[in-house]
Amino acid sequence: MAKDWVMHASGGGRTINPVPYTGEAELFGVKLAEGDLEKMRDAHGVIRYHLVFEWLLPTFSEEGFYEFVAGRMRNYMIHIMKDELFRPSYFDPMDEKYIQADHVARFFGCQLV
Repeated sequence: MAKDWVMHASGGGRTINPVPYTGEAELFGVKLAEGDLEKMRDAHGVIRYHLVFEWLLPTFSEEGFYEFVAGRMRNYMIHIMKDELFRPSYFDPMDEKYIQADHVARFFGCQLV
């Protein structure tokens, strides 16, 4: 609970007070649609972090977040290849090697770790 938080002002940083939660109860709830919780479970019934994280991400016109970002990355890569004569080493759309949504998801996962 926020009242139990301890503030440490060492290291030259500024003290930041906790932001009080002003919801209906001390614990807050998450509004899951019917069946969303089951989509976050693996084959053994365990809720997996990466599936929860994907649920939190925005969608763009029924297109998932990773697909959206991969499409923007492909567009930018083609732009710098045409306008700045950049030659990529790994993902080269001219050789039909495209950035896929799984590549973006792994990249973001590495950043989170």
